[in-house]
Amino acid sequence: MGNINDTETNIERKPKEAQLLFAAENGHVDKLSALLAEKDVKVDCPNSSAVTALFLAAKEGHEECLRLLLEAGARVDGIGLGNTALSPLWVATYAGHKNCVKRLVKAGANLNTKFPETPLYIAAREGKADCLKILIEAGSDVNVKNNRGQNPMHIACSEVHESCVELLVS
Repeated sequence: MGNINDTETNIERKPKEAQLLFAAENGHVDKLSALLAEKDVKVDCPNSSAVTALFLAAKEGHEECLRLLLEAGARVDGIGLGNTALSPLWVATYAGHKNCVKRLVKAGANLNTKFPETPLYIAAREGKADCLKILIEAGSDVNVKNNRGQNPMHIACSEVHESCVELLVS
C-alpha cells in the first residue's frame, strides 16, 4: 500500500494533462501554474469521467486553481454538450463553494444550465444561501421548474431552508 508521496511521484511520470488534472483537483497551485506556462498543455483535456481540470477545481473549492485555469482559457461551462451538461458552476454550487461560484459567474458561466436542475435550484435545495444570493444577483431564473413542476421556492420551503426562502422572496 502506498502513501500520498508515492502518488505524487507517480503522477510526475504521467502525461502533462494528467498532471494538470491532479494539480487542479488537489489544489497544487504552483504545479498547476508551471504546467499552464507550458504551451503544449491542453487546458480543457478531460479525465476518464469526461470532466476537466476546471470542473475538478470547482468541485473541490480550489479558487486559486480556478482563477489560473480561467486565465489560461479554460471553457467556463466545461466541455459538456448543450444546456444540460454537468458544469463547473453546478458542482461548485452543490458543494457550497461561494468564492468559486462568484468567480465562475463573473467569468460568464451559463446560469441556467440544467443537470437536471439549474445551479440556483440546487442552491435552494441544498440550503446554500451564499451561493443562492450570488446566483440571484447575477440574474438566474428564480422561477425555473424541475421535471416535477417545482420551483426553487417550493423546494427551499419543503427542505426548510429559511435563509434561502428569504432570499427568494426578496
